[in-house]
Amino acid sequence: MARCVLCGRSAGLFYRLHKACYAKHQSLSEQFYASISEQIEQQSTADLAAALQQSLLQHNFLVEPAKRALVRALEKFAEDQLNNQSTDALLQRWSDLLLRLALPENLFLSANFVSRQTALLGLKSLKQAQMPALNMSTDSFTETLAEDEELLYCFPKASLLKTQEQRAQWSLARQLFRGLLGNRTHSAVQEKQEIVITLWLSNQCLYFRGEGQHFELKLEQIFSLTPQPNGVMIQSKLAEAKPLILQDANGHLLYSFLKQIKERKDVSSP
Repeated sequence: MARCVLCGRSAGLFYRLHKACYAKHQSLSEQFYASISEQIEQQSTADLAAALQQSLLQHNFLVEPAKRALVRALEKFAEDQLNNQSTDALLQRWSDLLLRLALPENLFLSANFVSRQTALLGLKSLKQAQMPALNMSTDSFTETLAEDEELLYCFPKASLLKTQEQRAQWSLARQLFRGLLGNRTHSAVQEKQEIVITLWLSNQCLYFRGEGQHFELKLEQIFSLTPQPNGVMIQSKLAEAKPLILQDANGHLLYSFLKQIKERKDVSSP
């Protein structure tokens, strides 16, 4: 006998779902949607998140299906009620709620749903030529800031791509290959190293942290910023510095933010 994918109990021969369970699951998602719509601007995000999480425990569904009911409600709220005219207060509450719920990204139909939704307020601010509010607590930032330096934003799950030329002594065949094909295929014999990092932005510096990476790049040392798919390529003024490619689920926000703080730094510099 197959088991119902929602409640886990026997569903009968050739069946994987109770019709009653499906109806209750749809109803639960609608209840979540109503609660979010009615309470997000009336109740603290901490209390609302706690109430939603408590509701997940009050039904006979398996853990993941119950969470999916909440996820569908969150997706519907984002689609129906959020747009360019949404207030900053609503977008901030929305971001706080998603972060407090901490639902797995793989439950959402859209890739990087939470990351993209929590960036809405930042993108809106940048479009208005304003600096977004700092999006994370600075408790995890352990560096000493310089005089007149302030943290502006954090990208907690960015990716740093470094291009490393492969060593010629790996094989005679590779050396011959490079010699025959010349510089046109130079990129083909390079190795790209992708490192997950936390990227902190301040009004003076970029801080790269993660997987053995612990370095800074001052804004005044940046020569150029070039938009890339899901991110930006940074070329430093430092001698022999290779380009750095930064990627993030919110690549447009990352590039726009860097471009704006770099421009402001250039204008304020003597």
